[in-house]
Amino acid sequence: MSKKREMQRLIRAYRDETGKREIDMKDVAKWAVGKGWPLPVPRNPIDILAQNFAEAAREETRKDTKPGARTEPTTRSPLFRAVSSFICGLILTKLSADRC
Repeated sequence: MSKKREMQRLIRAYRDETGKREIDMKDVAKWAVGKGWPLPVPRNPIDILAQNFAEAAREETRKDTKPGARTEPTTRSPLFRAVSSFICGLILTKLSADRC
């Protein structure tokens, strides 16, 4: 059984056992821990900070040399552009060869 399905089953069991229909998930979590559900491992602060830096890098944009164009400097590296151009060239060559 998947983890989410197991959690849904525990929520139903909590409702049945307590008789509550409107529930607070913190109460459900405390109840589940009491029934043997394992607590998750706390995240490492370095991992959280690295994720924050990755999100900031994805959001960064700069003006391109062309007026009005925008680029994402951390994801559109010269290597990325070179590989993209190469793949597009292969596709166009294949398409033009198929038409002849």
